[in-house]
Amino acid sequence: MPAMDVWMIWLALGLRWLHWVGIGLVLAGLLAFRWPGRARWRLGVAGLGLAAGSAVAWPAVYAAAMTPGNVPWQVLLVLGAGAEGWLPGVAALLDLHPAWVSAWRPEPAVPLAGSALRQTLWLWVTLVLASGCAWLAWRVASKPLGWMLLALAAVLWGYRPIPSPALLLAPASAYSFRQPDVAFDVSGLSLGQVNYQRHCITCHGVPGEGPIRKAEGMARWPTVLGAALFETRPVGELYGHVQYAAGHAYAQRLSEAEVWQILDYLRAAAAGTTLQREQAWLQPLPAPGMSIRCTGAWGHARSLSDLRGQTVRIAVQDGGTSSVAARALPDPRLVDVWLLPPNADIPAEAECVSTEPGTWQTYGWLAGVTPEQLSGAAFLVDRQGWLRAFASARDAQGWSRPDSMCGPADVTQTAVPTGRLSDVLDTMARRPVGLLVEARL
Repeated sequence: MPAMDVWMIWLALGLRWLHWVGIGLVLAGLLAFRWPGRARWRLGVAGLGLAAGSAVAWPAVYAAAMTPGNVPWQVLLVLGAGAEGWLPGVAALLDLHPAWVSAWRPEPAVPLAGSALRQTLWLWVTLVLASGCAWLAWRVASKPLGWMLLALAAVLWGYRPIPSPALLLAPASAYSFRQPDVAFDVSGLSLGQVNYQRHCITCHGVPGEGPIRKAEGMARWPTVLGAALFETRPVGELYGHVQYAAGHAYAQRLSEAEVWQILDYLRAAAAGTTLQREQAWLQPLPAPGMSIRCTGAWGHARSLSDLRGQTVRIAVQDGGTSSVAARALPDPRLVDVWLLPPNADIPAEAECVSTEPGTWQTYGWLAGVTPEQLSGAAFLVDRQGWLRAFASARDAQGWSRPDSMCGPADVTQTAVPTGRLSDVLDTMARRPVGLLVEARL
């Protein structure tokens, strides 16, 4: 799940509603026969301008919110002018992440062609002229000159010079920005692994290792489901390929929830592979939800999400009072959650604990190690619920880099010196990932 600007996502939703308000004003101008002709004209022209502006603006705003990093305004202008943002359906008015309405999307890795950026100047001039003609038509009301100006605005709009999208954008599908509709938690990830082994491993093999020899006789070589796949393609496109791609072996056998759970499991496994390779997570990933039991000030907390708003340290312990790792010593800046084996004795000094089955395995995927190798490790979770840093019990390098998932960064020196927890927390505060946003209202 990418880091998202929440206010921009809500703004895009508001613009979709505003588009229909504009359509309503146009209809009111056409049907309000008892109103003076001048008022009807101005109402209709204003509604048409509002509908057209919203149709261009909402795809650009939504794409900017869903794309990591800063997207140049020229790219957003080309995207909005070429998108099919007219008449969004009821689902798009109730969904923060609707079906994407363009065959293209912004992609920071796409080099921007200078000639295409210069061509956007003509697009900008054309849109400004069309807007000016529409405004003048509104001013002169329903006189013949008004109709001429409105017709000129329509011609300028219809023949707006849009640069070749391939020079600025990456191909997209209707599912490019689709977000999971299932909880990213321990039980869901465990079900994802079960379904992957049941339906997918025969062709695709172990995640990250590639297809098995049986795939050699297939007409199409199965995709390697490793970390690179999630670094280069939005998870929504992967969902659309699994669920709707023609010829996919299990397209009709898996429910939407099962597809998302499989993808979440693969994302977790890919995150662990990346952590072992780069000593850092390069993609934003929320801490998997789990049931917890707490004492003291946090006695009301029943799940990890109840601690949202606090910086959480998840420490993996063997159980018993002798298993307190050095990195899990109490710290007033943190809320500590201990991962204990099921049925383990709960130490009296533990602030919060989780003994939910599957937690060790799930967090082992995120760390790229087996559950047996996870004991003594620790994870840092920021106030918004994102995984930020990892410290292994066997690694003397300290915490992994906590800002590598915030955007392009040099990951060749990813570790913070041992014991410098303050540096890690300071970096987390200075470079937030963003807020976790639910898909539906």
